[in-house]
Amino acid sequence: MKTSAPRIPVSIVTGFLGSGKTTVLTRLLAHPQMGRTAVLVNEFGEIGIDDVLLRQVSANVVLLDSGCICCMIGDDLAARLLELLAQREARSIPPFERVIVETTGLADPAPLLQNFMAEPLAAAPLRMAAVVTTVDAVNGARQLDEHVESVKQAAVADRLLITKTDLVEPAATASLVGRLQQLNPSAALHQIARGEIEPELILDAGLWNAQAQRIDVERWLNARALTGRTSTRHGAAFHASHSSIPPRHEAIDTFSIRWEGPVRFEEFSDAIEKLVSRHGEGLLRIKGILDVKDSGPVVVQGVQTAFYPPIRLASWPAGADRASTLVFITRNISRKLIESEFSLVAHKR
Repeated sequence: MKTSAPRIPVSIVTGFLGSGKTTVLTRLLAHPQMGRTAVLVNEFGEIGIDDVLLRQVSANVVLLDSGCICCMIGDDLAARLLELLAQREARSIPPFERVIVETTGLADPAPLLQNFMAEPLAAAPLRMAAVVTTVDAVNGARQLDEHVESVKQAAVADRLLITKTDLVEPAATASLVGRLQQLNPSAALHQIARGEIEPELILDAGLWNAQAQRIDVERWLNARALTGRTSTRHGAAFHASHSSIPPRHEAIDTFSIRWEGPVRFEEFSDAIEKLVSRHGEGLLRIKGILDVKDSGPVVVQGVQTAFYPPIRLASWPAGADRASTLVFITRNISRKLIESEFSLVAHKR
């Protein structure tokens, strides 16, 4: 386990076709606070680069008048990020302090996240900051019905942005909000119109709270959204809620498990390894905090078959009740199976 170290934060901005992520990104790049940001996009033309282009820095890099560096991703995100880091080190491009990656509308964000947990990016001075997903208030409900990619984009998000809210009735937006909260209750959710957005909604969306300059586990887990759904089983408390996904996606499930008292990290690791080996592709998102015996609070998170290195916190967050809490978003995995595995972990402490 490691403690948090200063690394360049990378935020993933994803969302289904037409969900407004490009409009959001265009508005974001015009904000003065976005200076010293590297933005990776699929094509320069998608964000109206001609309107804000200041000068060509290299073949695939342009400098915007906001001070941002804008780059084309190409076919290999890892190679592109490493190339940017090398150019930054050689001072052939302006220095940057953060990175934003915009995915294509049909992208599954899970493989991108897994890039940050594997070589060569795992050894690079980068950290996965957050996944921000845009959902179209006009077409979002239909897209969730018809496209599993849309469901997965919402399921892995740290923050959900409902766009185009000015184009629909409030009741339609409220219905979509309720559905997304059931699908991913731990993600903070914001409604925006015409792409107008404050940088904090993207830059401050993950585990690290930039304004408070600290790891903010309670906000990251969105603990308030997980309360009120508690039942007791085998001495461990389980919070559970099913997503209201239509029949073709009914295998998507969202729930959390929680137990009191310290656990042995080895037992937790064994349970996770068993789940990954048998059902890894269905573990869309796992995140939480453990009360680890002889170590104290430890933050864990993973996507499908890959997990970030656990982060040991110096102390429990202020006001925390020191209970282990894990949030799961799964596909085609029985909730009872996971409850059973982690009931054993709780009892082996």
